[in-house]
Amino acid sequence: IGDVDYLVTETTYGGRTDAESLRKDIESDFVREVENTLQRGGKVLLPTLAIGRSAEVMSILSHYGVLGRWPVWVDGAARNMLDIYTKYGILVEEKKQKLLRKVIGNNPKDRFALLKSSEPCVILAPSGMLTGGWSSFYAKRMVSNSKNLIALTCYQAVNFLGYRLLRTRPGHSIGFEDNSCAIVRAQTRQFNFSSHAQNRDLVSLVNRMNPKKGVLLIHGEERSMQSLQSAFPNRNIQPTYVGEKIMI
Repeated sequence: IGDVDYLVTETTYGGRTDAESLRKDIESDFVREVENTLQRGGKVLLPTLAIGRSAEVMSILSHYGVLGRWPVWVDGAARNMLDIYTKYGILVEEKKQKLLRKVIGNNPKDRFALLKSSEPCVILAPSGMLTGGWSSFYAKRMVSNSKNLIALTCYQAVNFLGYRLLRTRPGHSIGFEDNSCAIVRAQTRQFNFSSHAQNRDLVSLVNRMNPKKGVLLIHGEERSMQSLQSAFPNRNIQPTYVGEKIMI
């Protein structure tokens, strides 16, 4: 890329400066928690982003052999993803494709039957933050069983259901979008599979691009934007906010 006047960059993790765990460590921890839950007779809910993260998580389940030892169900928009990836054989090796199970149609009775079954299984469904989609349907009905695990695999925006669930202690109540409540007894964990750049990566990007006129910060909480802004006291670094008009 040649001369750059303005750089527009996301800042989701702009305030994160600590070194992340190695990816293999995160994956191993994730698989261990999933396997432990299944071995004790529980069910695992994996709320995922429909595009990208669903495929990524499914690939991990396949690579570590979870898919093959245990039933893995896919629901919601992730079903469409599954069709595309398996068609071209780039997500799950062919011999394992027949082990995948999809929730067909939108009949709630099918989902209730899956939840009532005594068979341990993995359920993968959007949305990743438990806001809408079928993941919130499953979460509401799985969260009160201490055998279960709800493993969040993406960033959790403040005050969204996933964020609140992580901060609700066992035995306490959590509210859902339909104004119903449930007691939290299931194990809840967050695994950082995020592909968002950290502070040091964003700083490196700005330095490499070296924009002449300024940097516009988007897609980040205020503290993340401020953290990145403070790294460049001599540059025009401008946080942006919803509804704001920027003249360049």
